[in-house]
Amino acid sequence: MTENPGSAAIALADDEKNVPLMLYTPNAMIWGEVIVKQAIRASTWLRTNAAPDKILVNNAKFLLTTTSNAMQPAAFRELIVPLATVGAYHLIPPASDPLDYDPTEPNRIMMPVVILLGSTKIIGKMRMTQQSNLQKYLNVTHELFSSVYDAVITNTVLPSLGTLRIPYLQVRQEMCIFGTL
Repeated sequence: MTENPGSAAIALADDEKNVPLMLYTPNAMIWGEVIVKQAIRASTWLRTNAAPDKILVNNAKFLLTTTSNAMQPAAFRELIVPLATVGAYHLIPPASDPLDYDPTEPNRIMMPVVILLGSTKIIGKMRMTQQSNLQKYLNVTHELFSSVYDAVITNTVLPSLGTLRIPYLQVRQEMCIFGTL
């Protein structure tokens, strides 16, 4: 997942930064660069009020994940992705943000989970209270996106994509299927 050859330079304002981001939809993977304000933590950006209705991805690559035929990613100078189609997203390593929780907070557990989004399979952990379980957590939180930690991402239709290990990502509750290990 490298930059496009001859990718377009992106002009940034003083209060902006360019962030490498991976988006997952039920039928595709999209990666490239997005511009966000310096004050925004890009790894949780779409959970905030600053989230756009449409995400502009510069120097984008698009890979259809619904066929096992070997395909090359399509390159675009820009792609505009409706937020409603995004089922999961994360920063592209080595880019990183600090974790979005306090690890010393008492009475919390990391629940192992499996998350399915189209042909994308995510194995990771979700942080919740000790008295909770996955079903209770999902019924109570009603978050648009939830954090998943220590994630291992594979594609069941395209195993040739390999395995991606991510410290954390965000998944859209209403678009994903959740399971416990």
